[in-house]
Amino acid sequence: MRTSAAILTITLLAVVGSIGYVLYAQYSTQIRLYQQLAQLDEVLALDNDDAAHAAQNTLKGLEAEVKKNNNQPHDLALFARAAAFARCADSLVSTLRDCRQEMLPATGNGRPPGSGLPNPGAAVATQLGAGTASYRTLTRQLADYARAQQQLYPANPALLSATDGDKMPVVAALAHLTRLESDVRTMEIATLQHLAPELGARKLQGRIMAVATAGAGSVAPGSTYRARLYLAKVLQGIRVSMACNGQPVHVGPDGQGWVRFRAGRRPGPAVWLGAVHLQQNGRDSIFQVRVPYRVARR
Repeated sequence: MRTSAAILTITLLAVVGSIGYVLYAQYSTQIRLYQQLAQLDEVLALDNDDAAHAAQNTLKGLEAEVKKNNNQPHDLALFARAAAFARCADSLVSTLRDCRQEMLPATGNGRPPGSGLPNPGAAVATQLGAGTASYRTLTRQLADYARAQQQLYPANPALLSATDGDKMPVVAALAHLTRLESDVRTMEIATLQHLAPELGARKLQGRIMAVATAGAGSVAPGSTYRARLYLAKVLQGIRVSMACNGQPVHVGPDGQGWVRFRAGRRPGPAVWLGAVHLQQNGRDSIFQVRVPYRVARR
């Protein structure tokens, strides 16, 4: 309903604007057009209230994700930007609604909600004309909102603009303001949802390095030595601790642990257990490896 109502509102406004309101008043369908615009205004107004709640819930979801990840600095900074953007949307919607409330009594339409417009064709040039303070304020806030939105979601910029009310009847101006509110809320929700994946756990960062592992822990004189040589990614930017057989292992600045322990005195096969403990975004992960070796007499 939200999309179809918005499209129909835009279409009706475009038709009226292209013909001209003064000329269009000569047609017998004028009253019907006014009625359609009023109905669409009511539909979008109800939908906008739902959208406002959806935006609030989306922001609360982002806040919950930040707390879930123990208030990491990156998450807190991103949520602060999201909250500021939501406040910008609320301020813009408040301005749009103030314009509506000021416009109604000024055009002789100060009626209770649901009672219809006594003067739907009244002009709003003095309330929302190109040179009025309301129009300048609205234009400035729309531009500020678009800039803030583009910073957070550059791939989907907001295309919002106010149409001056120099030739608009009040019923069309009301529908125009309600449609702008719908666009603001729609873009707000889309932008907040776009930020959600950036909160919480992120991809582990690291650097590539060469690593060699021996095929056997011992080798006899004159026999073939075998090993594997490969590239591995060393994790960076997270806390790493390691252990060998339950005892702490020194971890160097390159993220590698140096395993040193005294082998058993009895010759034969043996094994040691390595453990790597990662802490990222308040979450713990432990990786274990069993490494076989042999104690051999020289």
